[in-house]
Amino acid sequence: MLGAARGWADARGRRQRADDRRPFRLLGLPAVCWRCQRPTTALVGLLPADRRDVEDLITCAAQPVLAVAAAALSEQARQASGVGVLRPRFSRTAGHRYLSNGCRWCDALLGDFYLYTEHLPGLIAEHGLTGLTVVAVVALSEQQRQVIYDHGSTWTGWWHCDQPPTS
Repeated sequence: MLGAARGWADARGRRQRADDRRPFRLLGLPAVCWRCQRPTTALVGLLPADRRDVEDLITCAAQPVLAVAAAALSEQARQASGVGVLRPRFSRTAGHRYLSNGCRWCDALLGDFYLYTEHLPGLIAEHGLTGLTVVAVVALSEQQRQVIYDHGSTWTGWWHCDQPPTS
């Protein structure tokens, strides 16, 4: 969250230097849980706060990117936005454990294949960024930004190669 002119406060309230942190919107994908049939939200993307184009969306499909987004998301913002707990879960489909979104009600795994291959592309094609919800605005360090640009991809699956301007 944006702090006073002296710097940023991260998700855990720690002060950070203003010149090192950049604001990003964490974006959620509204979904209906396959198990309990209740509405929930999956954390699926990051967008630099000064960007408005869907082509600038960086998905959380890659584990390092989801890890950065999950670490930046405060518990209060997670609960307020209806995002389930982000934690490692076993997927029978994938055959292994991975950091994943879960239903806010029953903690069922919201699988990556469903989120990033089926649901997200359809929603973006139909509604663009307006189909996603802003879960939180967070301040990411240069190191965190490097991780998301090194490992992140666009909603179409193309890898992010170009970093946005730093100023």
